[in-house]
Amino acid sequence: MAGGRLPHLWIDPPSADRRSIFDLLGRGFSLIRVGKAAPSDGAFREAGRKLQIPMTTIDVPDEPAWDLYQTRLILVRPSQYIAWSGNFVPNNVRGLLCAVTGREA
Repeated sequence: MAGGRLPHLWIDPPSADRRSIFDLLGRGFSLIRVGKAAPSDGAFREAGRKLQIPMTTIDVPDEPAWDLYQTRLILVRPSQYIAWSGNFVPNNVRGLLCAVTGREA
């Protein structure tokens, strides 16, 4: 999944105001949390704040997101490509963010 473009997902049921996952992505990095079982975004927000990396958290319901993504956390670059994904918060979120932004840890 990492390295590929984020697959499209409709967030809302069909209507005039229907939103796509791409409508919700922030200008900087975005952390997508899939379902109620997704871990907290606290470590990502804190590391992003300290590194001055703009980050948006997007919570999406399990269905149909789980069927499509098969993971609880997805870190998306501003280019809409997946930088990282997993079911658990990594032990070194700061190191991960440094690696995906090309900074020294």
